[in-house]
Amino acid sequence: MWIITESPVGGGGAAVTDDDGIKDATKGKLTEEDVAEQGLTKKILKVKFPDKLKWTEGEIAAVGGNNINDMLIKIKLGPGGDVNDYCSYAVINAVSKVKKAGVEARVGSDDSVKVWMNGEEVHKNAVNRGAGDFQDTFEVDLKKGDNVFMVKVCERGGGWSMFAGIDAPLEYNLKFKGTSC
Repeated sequence: MWIITESPVGGGGAAVTDDDGIKDATKGKLTEEDVAEQGLTKKILKVKFPDKLKWTEGEIAAVGGNNINDMLIKIKLGPGGDVNDYCSYAVINAVSKVKKAGVEARVGSDDSVKVWMNGEEVHKNAVNRGAGDFQDTFEVDLKKGDNVFMVKVCERGGGWSMFAGIDAPLEYNLKFKGTSC
């Protein structure tokens, strides 16, 4: 599931990596931490975003230097066209059959990126860059069962892309505790 939040004009990308765009957009009714810890519960899904934006299901292409923007156009989320100075949030439930620590994960982003696993920030790279594949490697700890995986990519200008993967046999779904997505 995806949502986007607007950044100040000329202030996207690395400059807003640590800004809580969800908190700003919802006037404090919801935070990045809330979503990263709980996933998309019924309560969280009820929180209103500006401009009639709402959490929307969408699948990102595995390749391409503008795959976020392309997907947003396809699912009709956001203003359309070449979107700049916004942050995207992607949230998914990663289901593991076993508990395992120190699992390798990778991301690529255009521009900056922040990643959470089960509410814990596990990676951040506040940078303005292009991307067409994985660029950063880090480790995550998996619980047996449900794991809330959230990736934020903040766009400054040009292409807007994200690549994320966890090197483990996982099943992915949108079934979070407290919802029937």
